Amino acid sequence: MKAKILVLFMLVGGILVAQERSAVVEQSVATLTKRYLLNETQVAQVYVIQERLERNLAEIAALEATDYRLYLGKKQTLRTHTEGSIRRILNENQRAIQRQDQEAYRRMTSETIKNLQREGKSKQEIELVLLERG
Repeated sequence: MKAKILVLFMLVGGILVAQERSAVVEQSVATLTKRYLLNETQVAQVYVIQERLERNLAEIAALEATDYRLYLGKKQTLRTHTEGSIRRILNENQRAIQRQDQEAYRRMTSETIKNLQREGKSKQEIELVLLERG
């Protein structure tokens, strides 16, 4: 009987927590869960990571209007740290998928740089494009 009551409280608590999460966090977690085939423990950890990312992005949002370059730099740093946090919870097979994703991102970045250089863009303009791209 006590076990049933405990399960009921846990179920209700889980529903309440799920209702408090934003759609952005839910979408991010769903995407990562599908991409890496996360288990329940990993999903819970990814929720914490994504909620922290959302809070941090909200904290730097004011910079977008006042110091756009600083905002983009901080946003890039948050992206890098979030990837690192996610990497720590992944198993070896999942890390291999993440490495493939990062390699594809680097190739795409390299191609973008080459294209912008061909167009005659300055180093500062290229940096800004890369920061905006995220």
